[in-house]
Amino acid sequence: MEEYVLKNKIYRLLLFFLLILFVGIKSEPSRNEFAYRERVANSISRVKGRPIRRFYKKSLKAHQLAIEVGYKGLKLSEKDLEKYSHLSRNNVLRIDYVTHRCRNDVLTVNRTVDRQRIDALYRFNKDFFKNKKISWGRIVQTGCQFDYQALKWFHGFVLTLELSPDGIRNFTKERLSFAKKMEYKEGDITDEVRAFNSNPLVKMKKKFSPGKVSKYKFDPTWKKKTSYGYIISFPSKKYIPVPIICSNSLFVSGGFNSYTYFGLVPKTGKKKWSIRLSDKGPSAAACGNGVLVFNTESCTLFAISTKSGQHIWSYYLGTLLLSTPSVHKGIAYAVYPAGNYPQNKDKNKITPTHILAAFQLKTGKVLWQKWIDSDIIFAPVISQNRLYVASLSGILYEFGLKNGKIYKASRNRLTSAPVVTEKFLYYGKRLDI
Repeated sequence: MEEYVLKNKIYRLLLFFLLILFVGIKSEPSRNEFAYRERVANSISRVKGRPIRRFYKKSLKAHQLAIEVGYKGLKLSEKDLEKYSHLSRNNVLRIDYVTHRCRNDVLTVNRTVDRQRIDALYRFNKDFFKNKKISWGRIVQTGCQFDYQALKWFHGFVLTLELSPDGIRNFTKERLSFAKKMEYKEGDITDEVRAFNSNPLVKMKKKFSPGKVSKYKFDPTWKKKTSYGYIISFPSKKYIPVPIICSNSLFVSGGFNSYTYFGLVPKTGKKKWSIRLSDKGPSAAACGNGVLVFNTESCTLFAISTKSGQHIWSYYLGTLLLSTPSVHKGIAYAVYPAGNYPQNKDKNKITPTHILAAFQLKTGKVLWQKWIDSDIIFAPVISQNRLYVASLSGILYEFGLKNGKIYKASRNRLTSAPVVTEKFLYYGKRLDI
């Protein structure tokens, strides 16, 4: 009898421990899910990311949502929890982690902070970490010198949603109303552009640090003859911007992420000159009066002699230079970022972040500068003493070539640089709402 009671107690204890173990396993994420979350956290912390000067929610597209976790990443905002609680993992195509990196601080690369923010997203919706088809990215805000300056910046995640079968985007009613009011608003804003360009308190920088140019060896084995001409395989093995022909020469970048530029004989591919730059990512070039002008992605405008490849002048303008300069009658026109304009308190009005400038081609002297809202599509377009630029936010600007006079600015939802004739102006635009 005693032996039976003892066995019974042992069985009960075993059942009790098994029950505790079962409940504990069910309450914790699976090993695969936990391992995937760890891989996501580690990969996001390591990746360099796409740098931007500052991230604003109003810059989101209609099929994107922003989820804020705060500077320390300890919790999500209650508004976001209410708005986006219905999101399904199957609606999300991509998640970008938005953080910052200041020039004089290293605390922002702390993986502990990254992990806290990712854990906050995990607590918000665990399904995101079960769908391995979701791609992850990183957006790094760089417009600060010290860590404390970024305390009130946006830190969190940008979710890119898929299109439903009938083409209607999956976004909230609040997001749609904001998009219709701001992003899709059309109309003349010339007075607003003239107003923020006449602000006497904001000064534009006119002196810039120079870049450097040195000779670079061109290896003849890069070139191979073919039945139709020749092929040159540059060692960078990266995307090559559009080559141009000017002054009886072919000018081409060594490829995106390279430091090289080349002047070649168009028919044979024979080297005229080859140079190495102090910055990488040279763009397509513009040419005039024996001067070749091009940008580098990180972050210098170069002026080079078309005959010899000699360095004439160069300016470190700012990060990033994503457009191509234009040249007309001895003047080079280029757009570059400048973050010293104070943030506009009225969210319905523009806070300019970039400058359109005219430089004397032979000397690099700054002739005039004008504020615009953002970077531009492709390059400035020149026609009949007018300079046209299309910003990434869809605004079309019209300036005078000689003095930068603002003739017109309008929200047109542009998606391309304009093509201008004597009577008409053509461009692509968004019609998704």
